[in-house]
Amino acid sequence: MIEVTVRFGGKPVTLMIKDHGIPLGTDKTAAEIFEAMRNSFHMTKQRCYNEKCPDYRYYGGRGIVVCDRWLESPLNVLADMGLRPKAYTLERKNNDGPYSVDNCKWATRAAQGLNTRQTKLITYCGETLPVAEWERRSGFKPGTLKARLGPLGYSVEEAFSKQVKCGELLSGREYPHLVDQSWRTVEAMHANPQKPVLSNEQIEHVRRLHSELAMTFTTIGKLFGVCTQTASEAVRGVGTYERIEYAAAA
Repeated sequence: MIEVTVRFGGKPVTLMIKDHGIPLGTDKTAAEIFEAMRNSFHMTKQRCYNEKCPDYRYYGGRGIVVCDRWLESPLNVLADMGLRPKAYTLERKNNDGPYSVDNCKWATRAAQGLNTRQTKLITYCGETLPVAEWERRSGFKPGTLKARLGPLGYSVEEAFSKQVKCGELLSGREYPHLVDQSWRTVEAMHANPQKPVLSNEQIEHVRRLHSELAMTFTTIGKLFGVCTQTASEAVRGVGTYERIEYAAAA
């Protein structure tokens, strides 16, 4: 344990805190570090309890909570976890567990990237790494391996060895949703980019082309006769398309 003095409630407070043994990597005072920790912890509570927070569905919406002791005062977070080292954030050891001293530790963002529900690990040549790390090491553009190993149906060996563009259809594989081409008109393919409102059916096709074939927003825009921004908004469900959903995108 170590003794520090910080400011809380407009006055100095001296307390004993955990010595985690990690170099702080900064010249900032304990008071300055604690102030940044308070701001960060405020956002943590927002994610867990404010339904209007954009990230609520990933935290409070999944039942993630903050323990009573930490809700009582951010000073308790400081006492239990110690001062936050530079470039570190709070990581929950169990992603389905609460924010509490027993379930949290300081971790770098790179380390946290290995402990998320979305992280996909791939074993190649006897080594297991996240897809993003394989892409970085192998020189692939971000998303290339993800597309090949996912909707394009490549084997691990094919994904690493085939010299093809990301998004190329795999020979011999059937793509049922592309059998009906009635929606794909010559006029739409060659129309100058504009910004009409896409129909629900078109939105469904747009989202499938992006998620299953890794088609870019620009290509989708040219195909449907809309601008890149409109294609992006339709895929991401923002702007005009915020409340439009379909079964395949759920």
